[in-house]
Amino acid sequence: MNIKIRPAILVISVGLVTALVWAVAAGNYEMVSVLAVALAAALAKLVESEEVSSK
Repeated sequence: MNIKIRPAILVISVGLVTALVWAVAAGNYEMVSVLAVALAAALAKLVESEEVSSK
């Protein structure tokens, strides 16, 4: 299985995970839920782009 990770989505995902960790540490659970949804969307986009490029 050859996986190519798009740099832009990787940077976005790393940024979202970092912000998610900071929000959890600060106890801001509204922001945690927003960041979790944004991270899920970014990872879904990554999977979608991999499915398209593998065809």
